[in-house]
Amino acid sequence: MKPIKNQTVIFALIFLMFSCEPVEETTLEQETAPQIGDAVWESRSLNEEEINNARKFCRNLESKEIAFRREYIGRSVNFKLQYRNCDEEVLTSEITGRLTENPIDRNLEFNPSFTPIPFWRDVEGIQGSVMGDFCIDLLSNLQVTNTTIEEGLKSIFKFSAPEDKLRVQIQRMGEEQNEVNILEEMTIESTSSAQRPKGMVIDRVYLRACDNRSGSNNAYLRRQSL
Repeated sequence: MKPIKNQTVIFALIFLMFSCEPVEETTLEQETAPQIGDAVWESRSLNEEEINNARKFCRNLESKEIAFRREYIGRSVNFKLQYRNCDEEVLTSEITGRLTENPIDRNLEFNPSFTPIPFWRDVEGIQGSVMGDFCIDLLSNLQVTNTTIEEGLKSIFKFSAPEDKLRVQIQRMGEEQNEVNILEEMTIESTSSAQRPKGMVIDRVYLRACDNRSGSNNAYLRRQSL
């Protein structure tokens, strides 16, 4: 991953990396904060730079859906997967997913021939599982703060633009909680190429506290990258 500019940060992913058959040897991979258990970011209005980055992010997700349907159906993409459960069993895998359109709901998805660990099949769009309705409301000028609350779950968004990429980081917690127990991050392409259209997700991370004592080192982890 390329260097991060200024105050932009990425998730703490300190974890053991095994093959799909666990082994005794351990390798540590460490990145930087934010972390599980951090104080909640301030809920506030988006400033001009944040609005610009957020709009670029959402529009690129939207344009990607069009490009995928027009040019990418049937193509295969190689993914690297990392997974750690709450028993601290850690697995990694590399799989190939073929882009298809679901004949029932017409949603785009990647279908692997086989995956030994959890795999996100969905093609993340402006109404995807990570962004929810944030992008729809933002592009309609209805979302002017960095915070959403839905069914008691508060989500606070932080947007940045590290070199030729766009990134969103999200703290999630219960509406009345003052500690973060879920972190999500998604990094997308901000430029287009023959292999990667604008908006293509190149890295997606999900961290969730396993209990009151767990931090980023032993939280439930999923990561999927190109």
